[in-house]
Amino acid sequence: MVLLELITSRQPIEQGKHIVREVRTTWLKGGLQAVMAMVDPLIKDCPQSELQVILDIALRCVEEEGTFRPTMKQIAKEIEAIVMEQNCIPPISSYSCRRDPAFQYSGDGVTVTVEPK
Repeated sequence: MVLLELITSRQPIEQGKHIVREVRTTWLKGGLQAVMAMVDPLIKDCPQSELQVILDIALRCVEEEGTFRPTMKQIAKEIEAIVMEQNCIPPISSYSCRRDPAFQYSGDGVTVTVEPK
């Protein structure tokens, strides 16, 4: 759900319309080109191949039946692979992170500290 919110810059429910239903219906009718009209203008310049991968992940995560949804571990690995492949963030060591263990994430040798806003 969060990925869909980030991609579209919309709330989960706006004006009585559910973001999942809107994106999924648009995706099924016209594919990525149709969904591009819903994409946040700040990320429209993102390569469409990358956007398509993220949209695919987001839509798999909101499948109605739980057995068809990937686990968080699977999604984290997919996103980590995308980040590593695209080399789109600086190394973790370059971040000045808070050392509060309540905000630690550790997955497959990568440790990231997330600071709440």
